[in-house]
Amino acid sequence: MFQLIIFFISIQTFSQTTWTNFNTDNSPIPYNQVNSLEFGNSQNSSNNIFIGTSYGLSILELDNFNLPNNSWISIYETDIKDGLIGNEIINIQKDINDKMWICTTEGISILDFEYSQGEIISEQWSYINSNNSEIQSDMVKSILFEENNKTWIGSTGGLTIKENENWETFSFENQGIYSNNIKKIIKNYLTNEIYIGTLNGGFQLYNNNTFESYNNTNSGLIDNTINDFIFDNNNNLIITSPYGGLEVLTNSGNWLTLNTGTYPNLPFFINSLNNVIVDNNNNLWISTVENGLIQYSNDNWIFYNEENSGLSDNKINCLKYDSLYNRLWIGTETKGLTILDLNFISNSLTNQKITEFKPHFSNNNLILNNSEIGVCRIYNRIGKLIHIEKITKKNTTIYLQNLYPEIYIIQFETIDEIFTKGLIFST
Repeated sequence: MFQLIIFFISIQTFSQTTWTNFNTDNSPIPYNQVNSLEFGNSQNSSNNIFIGTSYGLSILELDNFNLPNNSWISIYETDIKDGLIGNEIINIQKDINDKMWICTTEGISILDFEYSQGEIISEQWSYINSNNSEIQSDMVKSILFEENNKTWIGSTGGLTIKENENWETFSFENQGIYSNNIKKIIKNYLTNEIYIGTLNGGFQLYNNNTFESYNNTNSGLIDNTINDFIFDNNNNLIITSPYGGLEVLTNSGNWLTLNTGTYPNLPFFINSLNNVIVDNNNNLWISTVENGLIQYSNDNWIFYNEENSGLSDNKINCLKYDSLYNRLWIGTETKGLTILDLNFISNSLTNQKITEFKPHFSNNNLILNNSEIGVCRIYNRIGKLIHIEKITKKNTTIYLQNLYPEIYIIQFETIDEIFTKGLIFST
């Protein structure tokens, strides 16, 4: 159950060393307004990262342990056959076959590609828009890909489902308060229910071929605009909105509202929230509309802004979380891209514990230096799992074979937390 009993507000000064910023002054990023972020060939930022701006696309290959060493590719709309269908990118999502769906104000550019050492070595483009498909608007804000070739496409004109070569459209406008302007589509993978958030129309829940509406007239929802929503590690639905603050539909069906109406000691901007993600330790990271970033953890509220941290811009357009490296990627309105390394945030109890996790290699063995039991996973640099082992005692040594000299990511999962550490193995 999602519980809020007491809270602590923290506005402090945070070390600049945990923040990395890329903008048009210090990098080849094409434009400082970053609207969407997506990981490319891997499930994390160890390979290439697609950065959608209001004037073109960047593909960044980041050296995760030597941040200045990186390569960039920029792609723009062109008059020739291949390339973007439009330069103003509003959303990027990767399908189950690792194709990149780059949504612009002119429709969707789909890139099927192979990438190696800072270069695209092969590429094939295809396009979807309101002229050649059943989508009801060229502005697609959210897509959900399912394993059975079923794709849910949410645009400013409504919901379209593509299943293989079949198309089906849905309209909610004829149901009174409801809206066809789709902002976010997610799936509850425990129940297989689909949640469709809208602008000014609350959200629709799809289950067993039927839609059920939730809005401020028939539920505990306060604000009918869903800017973002996500399920936390306890299967509570976390909702952000522009006026209602943080709203929670718990896994037991109860509603909680966190805003200045229910908690007057919180600052006014807690009512105007944009994006939300959940990290490995069930912390919430929430972007405000124009007042920076919020971390919520264990009834504590910590606020990050331009004045007290390395955040480059208080106006945040998008968030993307790398669960392997435990990094938060932040796209801003006017100052480009910011990366926050959550492993070194020292202002929460969770991250203080993470800094105490100090495994190291000795020959071909991993000395875990663990004080708890759990499960240890070892990944290589590109995020491939190479070893998993149940840890049943403290200070365990993991015996490994055939390790190559490179960077490895050590994840140790206990009953309460997930610890992450990057290590270099050398012979």
